[in-house]
Amino acid sequence: MPPAKLRKTDALALFGLVRYPEQPQREIAERLGLRVSTLNAAKKRLEKGGLATTVALTSGLSLGFDSLIVSFREYSLTGPVALLARTDRRIAQESRRTFFGIYENLQGVSLTYARGEAEVDRYRALAAKICSTDGAVPRPEVGRQEVLRLRDVSEDRAFDFSTVIAAAFDLPMPEDMRPPVPTPKGTVGELPDPARRVFRHLIQKPTATDSQTANALGRSRQSVARLRQRLEDDGFLRRIVVPDLKRIGVHSLSATLLDFAAGSSSETRREGREWSLRELPVFTYLTSDARDLVLTASVDMHAARGLSSQVPPKYFVGPYKQRTFAHTMFAVERADLHTFVDFKPLVEDALAVK
Repeated sequence: MPPAKLRKTDALALFGLVRYPEQPQREIAERLGLRVSTLNAAKKRLEKGGLATTVALTSGLSLGFDSLIVSFREYSLTGPVALLARTDRRIAQESRRTFFGIYENLQGVSLTYARGEAEVDRYRALAAKICSTDGAVPRPEVGRQEVLRLRDVSEDRAFDFSTVIAAAFDLPMPEDMRPPVPTPKGTVGELPDPARRVFRHLIQKPTATDSQTANALGRSRQSVARLRQRLEDDGFLRRIVVPDLKRIGVHSLSATLLDFAAGSSSETRREGREWSLRELPVFTYLTSDARDLVLTASVDMHAARGLSSQVPPKYFVGPYKQRTFAHTMFAVERADLHTFVDFKPLVEDALAVK
């Protein structure tokens, strides 16, 4: 699908709204060199046309989880594609921890939260049990599964599509980096009841405005706005702007799990990461000491085979050595993004709502 035909002002506004979602529109307009009225008008056109949607997100630490399970799946070729897809969905549904998942015919990737070793083991056992089902359902295999400890994970770029938009509309990338995702001050289970209610509503209905939340909860808009802002300031909630990937011309998505050698130079790694964050269509980058997970989007017909083929060779010399542990790509037209950044199944459990 070719990218949507946007006037330059609208493309620039879309970039700014996605890049700096938490900032006041006056500051965004100043960064982009636009008038506030021009930015406001562009935002209305983008929202009306369905190219941009503001949503509320949370994090695993906020919900009381301590581990992130990254699963790459490959399937046997012994059964119909429809059955394979349904089998993979059963893993997502029965685990109740999957907040991000993409599946396409014979491959899949998912991000799942867990608490403690027992839940990590339970998820792995569940996946193995479903994947070995007898009878008519074919036998998919878990291609790769890694566990990242959330306390050790830095969310350098968590669902920031600004580099994708810059690539789609040939916009220059600024030198500044988005501020890091704040570490939450505790867990949502410790919040007072009014804040818990606002939090729960916004995760259940992530596009809700303050007025809509106030009407649903029977509170004033000003009260909801204060509670929502406090949730954001304390790191429990983030508001991001998500573009319509198909409409901006994204043809494929890819997920890459990188392995860094134990002798890597942290300074060189950081330099390499900052280059990739500025220049590549990376929409999520989670980095830990031994593993880096990269989610990218391709805006041309020839998707690169993994991050390693996109980063300049100078970042692979000397002590900086990088291996691709696992990689898979999905054609957007065929991909099933049914759990694309969906925290709803996790919140009920975290708040112990029956």
